[in-house]
Parts: sequence; C-alpha cells; structure tokens
Amino acid sequence: MQVYHTFHDEVDQYRQHWWRCSGPCQNRKPFFGYVKRAMNRAPSERDPWWNDHKRTCNGTYIKIKEPEGYGKKKSKEKSDKTGQEKIHKKEKLETGLFSKKRLGQYI
Repeated sequence: MQVYHTFHDEVDQYRQHWWRCSGPCQNRKPFFGYVKRAMNRAPSERDPWWNDHKRTCNGTYIKIKEPEGYGKKKSKEKSDKTGQEKIHKKEKLETGLFSKKRLGQYI
C-alpha cells in the first residue's frame, strides 16, 4: 500500500477513445496530436483549445482507437413470452416490496 497515491494511471485506463490530428501538430509537444477521452466525443469547437488549434495547425482529427467491441450491438436471443413467464412476472410484482398486499398492512 502506498501512502502517496495519484489517480493518473487509473484515469488513463478509462481514456479508451483516441483521436490523432492529421496536421503538423503531430510533431509538437506535449500531446503530439493525440486526444484521449473516456467518452466517444470527437474534438470539436466545443473544446476550449479548439480555436487555437484551428489557427496554428488546421488539421483534422481521425479516430485511431476505441474499446474492443464498442459500437457493436449485442445480439439478444429472441424469446417469446409464454403464459408461464407472464404469470411469474405478475407474481413478482404482487409479492414485491411495494405490493398492494404489503402496503395495505401499513395503511
């Protein structure tokens, strides 16, 4: 266990959406044209540094990395609800914490 701890490594783990500029800022320190984000939001005029980037570089950002399987829809098995499943669901609702039977005993 460390007494002094920074969360930089943990935050970097969540930054899985990467963009790289196609302009000359690829060769400039400190970021070398990379933008890494935790959410899938491309660099745009909503960023406070955007006007400076447009003026000095004027490159476009291209997405180069994203989480594995991101954007692919999960395949759900189609299941028809049978009468038994509907009855089971109804029973769960009727016997749940906020069911009419339970609330009735407190009223």
